[in-house]
Amino acid sequence: MTPQTTRSQLRLRATKNLKRVIAEVNSTDESEEQDETDEDEISNGNALGEVDQVMEINHEHSDNDQDQPVHEQYFNDLQMKKSATSNNTLKFSKLSQQEYFDALKAAPKKHEIQINYLESQYKRMFKQWAFELEQQFSLMFYGFGSKRKLLESFTDSELNNGPIIEVFGFHPNVSLKQIFTGVLSDLFNYKGVQGNLLNQVQNITRLLMENDEFCFVTFLIHNVEGEGLASEPSQQAISILSTCPKIRLVCSCDHINTALLWDQSKLTHLNLAWHDVTTFQPYHTETSFENSLITSQQKDQRLGVRYVLRSLPSNARNIFVLLAKHQLTILKDQKETHSTADHGLTFQQLFSKARTNFLVENQITFKTLLTEFKDHDVFQSGPSSEGDVLFIPMSKDDLEDLLDHIDDL
Repeated sequence: MTPQTTRSQLRLRATKNLKRVIAEVNSTDESEEQDETDEDEISNGNALGEVDQVMEINHEHSDNDQDQPVHEQYFNDLQMKKSATSNNTLKFSKLSQQEYFDALKAAPKKHEIQINYLESQYKRMFKQWAFELEQQFSLMFYGFGSKRKLLESFTDSELNNGPIIEVFGFHPNVSLKQIFTGVLSDLFNYKGVQGNLLNQVQNITRLLMENDEFCFVTFLIHNVEGEGLASEPSQQAISILSTCPKIRLVCSCDHINTALLWDQSKLTHLNLAWHDVTTFQPYHTETSFENSLITSQQKDQRLGVRYVLRSLPSNARNIFVLLAKHQLTILKDQKETHSTADHGLTFQQLFSKARTNFLVENQITFKTLLTEFKDHDVFQSGPSSEGDVLFIPMSKDDLEDLLDHIDDL
């Protein structure tokens, strides 16, 4: 027998065995499937009625869907889905400002030993910071944590040879113009016309150089990037003020983009020396003017109006000034404190004033500007003895404060 014959016989035998195994496997699978089918029919016999109902419903929906466009089928499917949004709301009684501060004071202090050690290390740098001020540098302190107490301690211990003007830039209603007005009147007994911010800075610089009573005056500005100080005129005035040889400027900042407030000219005038003073102290005082979900503090209406005025062109702001001055005149004459429709102007009256002051040329432009004010509830309309009028729904004090800050926007 040759090797080729042997191989062919082995191949034929293997083929027969493989066919026999496949036949046995198929017969076993058929018997198992039959058993499973019988069991399923028995277990699911009671559910046939429910399946028929579901099939009928789906058949009805499929018939309706076939009659509808694809986009309508999409929205119908969305409506049939159950909403996953919970109806539960968070309800709790809000605290008063005093209760809020009492709770903060009662809260346990963490890492007090480490924080005190960190502060002691910063106090060892007081002499170095004072030397930098003597070399005509302005100091800028940054880092996580409140820096107010540390800087107050520094100015009280190292810069107590002259007046210290402390400015709380984190206060939403801080006004650099009012601060300079107080400096001129209280520090130098200045009685002349003060003008705008730059005029005030020039007067302060001139009077300080002519006065031998003070060796220097320190301006301590907390949060120089604060809401009331972030405007271009305010930053320009601060940078020019820092160039006076008798001015010591000590500032702090917390916003990461503070440096974007200054161009190359302002940075040259400021001549800043930056210091990282991470204190990990809580911002209790700095955040006391912010709105909180757990306090009943109301939002200051002036802040919203400032945002709107800052985003509008100058002629729109001047229209606001016209109406605000008109309302203030009537409020003072009638000795009232809050504006109503009786203190406003009609559309035609306000348009005439705006055109007389060369703020608008036609009514189309005027209506466009009024739309901006109405959309943001800065102006409201209401009935009066003269018909429908426009008025600013704010108190006399708020209107006066906004007019004082209008140049800072």
